[in-house]
Amino acid sequence: VLKYYENSTKQITLWEVETVSDEEIFVYDETEEGIEIVGLDFTKLECEKTETGFGIYASEEHPVSAIKIENMKTLKIPATINGKNVISVNFFSNRSIGNYLGAWVTVIGIEEIVYPETVKIIGSEEYAEPSINLSSVKKIQLPEGLEEIRSGECTYPFVGMTELEEITIPSSVKKISSMGFYGTRHQEKDSNLIVNIKGKDSEADFEESYGGKFLLYSDDSGNAFYATVNYLGK
Repeated sequence: VLKYYENSTKQITLWEVETVSDEEIFVYDETEEGIEIVGLDFTKLECEKTETGFGIYASEEHPVSAIKIENMKTLKIPATINGKNVISVNFFSNRSIGNYLGAWVTVIGIEEIVYPETVKIIGSEEYAEPSINLSSVKKIQLPEGLEEIRSGECTYPFVGMTELEEITIPSSVKKISSMGFYGTRHQEKDSNLIVNIKGKDSEADFEESYGGKFLLYSDDSGNAFYATVNYLGK
């Protein structure tokens, strides 16, 4: 994970966290339909500060902090909160709070995210300027019952998860945004995300077309990188 940050010369602050519970960090709205998780809040954690030399998007105007979590390799999203089903999840919203030093917080240590069967929607179509980056995630478990993966302007559901190599889409998914996996690649990574789609033979089996390609990353020179898509069939 840290290789990605070696080229930065900006000195940033690393916050080390030994223990954390899932319940502490979720930001959510309670609606009539159920619970909508709209962010993660890391400011509640008790952290010890140490200095480190790696960073991302770091500059004098925009310093970057990092949180290193020791005991939570898997982030399990709860199926219920306050007795209601969790029906949607969007970590990368303006409601996410990780901003210790006035810029992005890179979260290190969480390697897997598990979504419960109650979740119908991941991501959002709303504009946002998120302040967190889950950079060490290597595995995503999506449930049967999931219906849609959304994205909006600057709002991508898996952005920054550049360690992610492969993801399997359940057969229940009806719609995926063409930018639904944007940000899972960067300029120094030499492989594209593999997207395995269950229960479908082609894009035509979705309710809404995603345009035939999932964009992962594009640079200022006009280079664009796309996911490798495998249809696993009905």
